[in-house]
Amino acid sequence: FAVEARRLPNARPLSLLGVSVRGLPLSDAPVLVVAAGGYQSIVWTSENCQQDTNVVDWDGDEAFYSIQSSNSQDCVLFGDFAIVLKFGGTYGASLQPNDPAAAIARYVANTAFL
Repeated sequence: FAVEARRLPNARPLSLLGVSVRGLPLSDAPVLVVAAGGYQSIVWTSENCQQDTNVVDWDGDEAFYSIQSSNSQDCVLFGDFAIVLKFGGTYGASLQPNDPAAAIARYVANTAFL
């Protein structure tokens, strides 16, 4: 938005509506975590929504996380944020919560440049 408007940095917060993940051949749906201002402040997680097909649509190697369909608050981002994809299911349950081996992928950005 900021680039298209030719106004950097973007001074407005952004609302994350959904996340699409492709090409992950896993037996169980991965867990998505959205954190802001460092990994200590979790804004949204799919950990409690894995069985809700309105929130997590998983077909074996593709997932769509409909954040706006969850019963939690809106996922509003401002400043630094991270989107982390972690192993879910039985393998994810066997790992410690903050184990670096649990993370499959990370996307880190700042809303000022989006």
